[in-house]
Amino acid sequence: MITTKQQEREALEQIRNILNTLESGSYVRTAYQGIDVMAENNIDNDFGISATETIRHLETESKELKKENKRLEQEIKNILQIEEVNKETVQRLHEEHDKGWNLYGESTDKLNAAATQLKEKNQEILELKARLFDYMTLKAS
Repeated sequence: MITTKQQEREALEQIRNILNTLESGSYVRTAYQGIDVMAENNIDNDFGISATETIRHLETESKELKKENKRLEQEIKNILQIEEVNKETVQRLHEEHDKGWNLYGESTDKLNAAATQLKEKNQEILELKARLFDYMTLKAS
């Protein structure tokens, strides 16, 4: 004999009536809490899903989510370690950059001092050449 959807609905209503006769905190009523809605969804949508199947599915999904969560936590740790290394590298590069600019500044100062000294020496050479010329022309006359 095939059970019709109407017969299923009537049986569900009888079960609900029986459960409603029990006090709200009773063991049986508590155990069946929400099952009537699941049964109604089965009837309306031509499903055959049991609470046990749903619990198993949710337990499996929960385990998978816990594993994924653990994996993501490890990935976050790895990323944070990489971030720390990157921060240290950036700090070191900033320090090296600053040292480079300091060396550039010192080199520029030394170069300017050397250029000034070179001009002074060239001027001194010119003056010495002029004196030598004067000396040679005086002696020749």
